[in-house]
Amino acid sequence: MITIPETTSILAYAGSLFTDLWVFLAIIIGVPLGFFVIEKVIKLADLEKRKEGQIEKQEKIKEAIKEAKVIIEKSKQF
Repeated sequence: MITIPETTSILAYAGSLFTDLWVFLAIIIGVPLGFFVIEKVIKLADLEKRKEGQIEKQEKIKEAIKEAKVIIEKSKQF
């Protein structure tokens, strides 16, 4: 003969199962999400450094163009 447990014990088993699964789901979702966020933050910081480097390069190019214009003007005077 098969005995069926009471409804409350079945719900207790299901509740404990979901309680235990919550930890695993949090780890399964949380760890990759954490790595994704860390990767984005590192790329953002790297992007800021690149922008600073590009601004410095643009300023150097502008200075070189000004110097070249001065040299051209001086050469036209001769």
